[in-house]
Amino acid sequence: MTLPGKMTLSIYQKENIQEMIKHLHTYQKTNNIRNKCVINTIILYDFMRHTLEINVDEIEICLGWVFYNEKDENDNKISLTHHCHIWLEVEERWDPSYDMIEISNKIYIKNYNQFNEFYVKYDIKFDKKELYSGMLKSYKNLYPRIEEIKNHKTTPDDSYFDNIMDFIENIKIK
Repeated sequence: MTLPGKMTLSIYQKENIQEMIKHLHTYQKTNNIRNKCVINTIILYDFMRHTLEINVDEIEICLGWVFYNEKDENDNKISLTHHCHIWLEVEERWDPSYDMIEISNKIYIKNYNQFNEFYVKYDIKFDKKELYSGMLKSYKNLYPRIEEIKNHKTTPDDSYFDNIMDFIENIKIK
């Protein structure tokens, strides 16, 4: 269900977003790429904005955390882990980063209220203040990148960006 005043993506737009994400994930998986959520998000954001002509006001650039349980080789829980992460939302979550998608049973958290609900619901045994303080430090490091993406003032200076863009340009998007 779409919120009042929010756009509804067409089937064409959804299919093309899914296709682009599939190609991004394929490249990342094949080349064992990790920790590139900023660049992955820039690519998907620009694709949505320029190719699919989705209004930037409709694209939410989300900065938050992904929580999951780390497990050992016998699938036994070792510890609760979290990563500061960036993804997009337009009607639903669109995560262009394969390293987060491949994790099962993860929870995306975008704000303190969600964190608090998560903390209570799962009876987290870590010191809440200490855990949230650590999360805020990683958030503060990535937040300026969000503003750069929103204001179209970022160009990745990274060989990964060049390589994945070459890969994508060689693939025909519908």
